Amino acid sequence: MLEDGSLNQHELRVIFEEGEELHAQWIKVSLGFYQEGKSSLEELQHFLSDYRTLQLFVENDQTSYGGNIKRLQKFFEEASKSSVNVAMTFDSGNWLYTNQSFLEAIKKLGSYVQYIHLKHVYSLNGKLVTVSILDDLYEKWKDILLAFPQATVKALEFPIESIHHIDSLAKHINSVTESEEFV
Repeated sequence: MLEDGSLNQHELRVIFEEGEELHAQWIKVSLGFYQEGKSSLEELQHFLSDYRTLQLFVENDQTSYGGNIKRLQKFFEEASKSSVNVAMTFDSGNWLYTNQSFLEAIKKLGSYVQYIHLKHVYSLNGKLVTVSILDDLYEKWKDILLAFPQATVKALEFPIESIHHIDSLAKHINSVTESEEFV
C-alpha cells in the first residue's frame, strides 16, 4: 500500500508479472501503509484475480508501519473477512527492529502464518545485527518453531559471509529438522 493507503498496483503488477515469468508459486511483499477503512481490500482481491496461480504473502518488515502487530492483525482480519487469498510470512528477527514482541505476534498473527523466516537478531553497540540462528544462546528460534504446525514452510534468512560458510548450512538445516522431531 502506498503512503495514502491505496494499492500500489503498478509495483505489484511488475512483481507479479516477474513471478509468472519465473514460474513462481509465491509472491512476498511487505504490508506498506495499510490503513483500516481506507485501503481497499476489494481492489486487492480484484488484482489477485488476474494471478490465480500465485499465492500472495505479506511479511512483517522492519518499519514501524509494515512491522506493526496491530496493523498486520487488522489487515489479515479484514482480508480473511473479505476472502482475500493472502497469507503471512513471519520474519522472526524483524520484530526486534520494530520493538514488537515475537510472542505477541505469534499469539495475534499465528493463524495467518504459512511461511517462517528464521534468523537471530541482537543489538551490538546500539545497532541491530542479523546472524545465524545457531548464534542464539537462548534458542528463541526453537520457541518460534514450536508455536507453529510442523508443516509450516521455513527458510533460514541470515548473511553467509563467505563461500567457506556455505558448508555450515547443512548444520543449520539439521538443527531445524532435529528440533522439529521433538514437536
